[in-house]
Amino acid sequence: QDANRHHKPQPSTSTIILSGALAGVAYWLWALPVDTIKTWIQSGTASNLTHAVKMSQRHGLVQSIPSLFRGWQVAYSRGAPSAAITVVTYSMVFRYLQQHQPQHVPKPKDQASS
Repeated sequence: QDANRHHKPQPSTSTIILSGALAGVAYWLWALPVDTIKTWIQSGTASNLTHAVKMSQRHGLVQSIPSLFRGWQVAYSRGAPSAAITVVTYSMVFRYLQQHQPQHVPKPKDQASS
C-alpha cells in the first residue's frame, strides 16, 4: 500500500498554476472588501467599523459593492500570480522531498526498546 502512494497521478504544472491563481483570486474576493474598510478606518474616512458599514449602506447596495472592490485590478493582478508561484513552489518542493526521503529512518537508541 505504501508503494501505491507514490504512484498516484500528479497534476500537471499548468493545473497547479491555474489552481494557485484561482486561489489567489478567491482570497482577494474576500479580502479586498475587508482591506477597503480597514483603509477607510486608517485614513480617517470612517471612524470605526460601524461607521464604515453605515457609510457603505448609505449609498445603497448597488453603489456600495463597487466601492468595496475599488482597486480590484491591482489586487487580482498581484494576487493571482503570487499565489500561483507559491503553490507551484510548494508542490515542487513537496514532490522533491517525497522522492528523496530516506527509505528507512532508524529510531534513536533510547526509543528502540519501547
